[in-house]
Amino acid sequence: MEDIEYKKKLLSTKSVVVPKVEKITCKIFFESKHNPTCKVVVNGKTVHDFTATSDHVSFDFQVEEGPLIFRFIHYGKDMKKQVDKFIELKKIYFNDFDLKNLIWETTQVPDLPAWQNSEDFEWKSNLYFGHNGYVEYKFWSPVLDYLWKHHTKGAKVSSNMGSYNMELLYEMKEYFSKIVKEQDEKLQ
Repeated sequence: MEDIEYKKKLLSTKSVVVPKVEKITCKIFFESKHNPTCKVVVNGKTVHDFTATSDHVSFDFQVEEGPLIFRFIHYGKDMKKQVDKFIELKKIYFNDFDLKNLIWETTQVPDLPAWQNSEDFEWKSNLYFGHNGYVEYKFWSPVLDYLWKHHTKGAKVSSNMGSYNMELLYEMKEYFSKIVKEQDEKLQ
């Protein structure tokens, strides 16, 4: 009985921080041949394992708010016996939001034999997997906020979409009116 009363008192006096969790629906579009096996790992946890038998795959996963490391892995290919087997990423969507050009901002890491040095290979922006390997993306959750900021970074905003500084506008009007008047006088 004392233990229950103590826990009630503790819960009423201490605030409990519950991490915010985001549910993400992921759609990956690809081209493939001979049914390659793949998996998606998010923050070190496998969230989807599949055989590419169509041109896309769709699945849900959850992630806590904060860093989001998304890794697409092609594995299980026998390089000697399955020469033609491949998968090539075409598009990735999170909650129906296209990664667009962000899909290319990665470096492919091949799965090489121990005798080969992986530092000899640097395949930036390569989304074609004719071998075993992975690409990795570093995002932030909430992912839609991250993607929105990424895709609109440096975007120009129309002048009528912000607040007006009327004093500045009148000053500009006066300045340009003066220039137009001077030009008109020169023409006469």
